[in-house]
Amino acid sequence: MKKMFLLLISATLLSGCSLTQEWTGFYYPDKNDISNSSKWKIQSDFETVKDCRNWIAQTAGSNPTFDYECGLNCRTDKSGLYICKETIK
Repeated sequence: MKKMFLLLISATLLSGCSLTQEWTGFYYPDKNDISNSSKWKIQSDFETVKDCRNWIAQTAGSNPTFDYECGLNCRTDKSGLYICKETIK
């Protein structure tokens, strides 16, 4: 009975929260004009923010005018806009 109770509590606690973190990188080649989405590069499936930042650095190369964001657990809404739990640089 005690094992069943612990199993039930564990399942209840874990079902309400996501233990996985997925980062998405958003690279903007011109920080003065980030409205032109056709020039953006977006890459998902990074396990850490450090992996996201490394991809950004590789993508930017020697471009001095870029900007970026790394988003945590992003999804797209009906219109295709990205909604992230958190975004950081």
